[in-house]
Amino acid sequence: MSLNNLNNELINFLNEYLSTSALDRFSVFACRQDGVILYKRDGIGLSVDHSSVGALLGGVWQAANTLASFLPEQEKKEIFRLSFDTSSSGIYILPFELNNTDYYIGLLYSDEVNPGFIKNRLRDLMMRLEEYLGLTISFEPEKEENERLFENITDDEIETMFSQTGI
Repeated sequence: MSLNNLNNELINFLNEYLSTSALDRFSVFACRQDGVILYKRDGIGLSVDHSSVGALLGGVWQAANTLASFLPEQEKKEIFRLSFDTSSSGIYILPFELNNTDYYIGLLYSDEVNPGFIKNRLRDLMMRLEEYLGLTISFEPEKEENERLFENITDDEIETMFSQTGI
């Protein structure tokens, strides 16, 4: 499946889920590790360029992940999440991986009476997203850019190949 189809599947799922969930009045962003936004729903009317939000979500996650890498391995059994909040507003970021690429879903909320509830809803969204993508999208292995077409080929083999084609 192409990257465009994957993005369309992600957008369709998020539009459907967020239109029927308790997260519709908050800002939700899905972005790649490099901060490129794949999905945005700005329910709180942010006064900043949305591409800046994506870049910051990706950057803050990578910084937190680097700090977490200093922890002993035995303590990293659960999926990490990032929460930066007060009792009524904040940011909550969850990671997911598709086709060996890291992505993040970020929730920005304000004036929330029960932040634990909306964080739980975002975790529910992630579980449903994993189910949805696991059931409906098959991933084709991508060739690495530095993958060589021919390896361990001798000069004689090259000579034979070109002599047979008439070049």
